Amino acid sequence: MGRVRHEVWGPRLIDVDIIAYERIEMQTGRLTLPHPHAHARDFVLVPLREISPETAEWIAARV
Repeated sequence: MGRVRHEVWGPRLIDVDIIAYERIEMQTGRLTLPHPHAHARDFVLVPLREISPETAEWIAARV
C-alpha cells in the first residue's frame, strides 16, 4: 500500500500482524513466526485463547 512511516508507533493506514500460522517457526527479513511479541500482549492472547487455546498456550510457552 506504499506506507511510509513518519513516526515510530504512530498511526498507520493499515497494519496486519500474523500472530501464528500452524506451528511454523521462521524468521526472514519480512516475516517472523510466531509474532515475536505475541506472548507479552494480553490483547493478543486473551481473544486467541477463546478461539484457539492450544495456539495461545504454545505462543505463551515460547518465552
